[in-house]
Amino acid sequence: MIGEHAPSALSTAVTAVDWWPGSVYAWAAGEGRSLLPLRRWLARDRGVPKSHQNVTGYWTEQPAAVSTAEVSGPAPTDPHVLLSPVPWFASRAALSLGLLDAVADAPRPVGALADALGIAGQTIEALVDYLVVIEVLLRDGEAVRLGPVGELVLDEDELRGEHDDGLEGRALAALAELGPAVGAGQSAYARHHGRSLWADLQDDRELFADQLGEARGFPFVVRGLPALASWQGARAVTVTGIGAPTLVATEGLEEVRFTVVEPPVPAAVLREEIASAEVRVEHGFERSDLVVAALALRYRTDDEVRALLAQAAASADRLLVVEELTDPTVVPTDHEAEHLLLRLSGTGSPTRTPERIVALAGDSGWDLVRHTSLGWNFEAFELTRTGA
Repeated sequence: MIGEHAPSALSTAVTAVDWWPGSVYAWAAGEGRSLLPLRRWLARDRGVPKSHQNVTGYWTEQPAAVSTAEVSGPAPTDPHVLLSPVPWFASRAALSLGLLDAVADAPRPVGALADALGIAGQTIEALVDYLVVIEVLLRDGEAVRLGPVGELVLDEDELRGEHDDGLEGRALAALAELGPAVGAGQSAYARHHGRSLWADLQDDRELFADQLGEARGFPFVVRGLPALASWQGARAVTVTGIGAPTLVATEGLEEVRFTVVEPPVPAAVLREEIASAEVRVEHGFERSDLVVAALALRYRTDDEVRALLAQAAASADRLLVVEELTDPTVVPTDHEAEHLLLRLSGTGSPTRTPERIVALAGDSGWDLVRHTSLGWNFEAFELTRTGA
């Protein structure tokens, strides 16, 4: 663990070690700001991809308390701060233009930045002026450098994900359409981007690959799936969803013939993720004993869920749906509430309850046999095809 004296600990305990051969996976936890040098070293010096890093800030060191008279700037409850989208959009523009990366290592004159980024001088000046106001950048004579907010945006994977053109950044941008979309019963994402979130995922290799890391907790419950009644006697099993690589790698299932089904682009990603040559990866459903939707619903609208489950009903008599759900009886934290809102923005549906999943399955030709809680907020729904 890297503590509050991270730079010295990093130089002595991490950077001094002999680098390992092969593929390295890095895990670290500690105070948020203390981990920034470690993230930078892993990414820039060692070239460790995001998919092979889990560097998590479990807390943030708070500054000493100050009196009200010492606090400068608007209070956090100032409605002008609360309702203004300008800081987020300005920071996102700086990140997408490469402005923050361009000054990450050393201050640079604004004119040189304009030339390097291919932006008109007066245009970049207007953006820089505002970024200085919100401390994303700081002026250093004729040059500008990263400010404290800019360092966080650049080095915190989560913050950077909120500002870049990844899935979370796109969902955040779509919040501009949330009011009209909710009023019309639509997805804000589709209204803003002109296509659904799932349509983007199935056409964008990098976006889909990023989501494979979102199956957190699934490895801890997946071993219990073969013990469910619907699995008994199943020898040909079709799997779809971001949980597929974890499921097909489960020990003790060597006699099962797995086929993973996804559209062409996600299928290409999964072929690289799945180590076993015995597992087939296809683009369409084939006849099988059991279909498992392993975390396959979370990025789909209700209509897209119905379409997927209808395809499954045409290929098997048994269906197992596994999803990570939110307990509606627990008050969400601020962070959780924000992600629930982004899910609403992305799919047009609020957090799905067990009753909602059963209803969607019923619309697609399935009857519920059994609902089981697996732990870690994962729920399993065993279904049989209507009339089978």
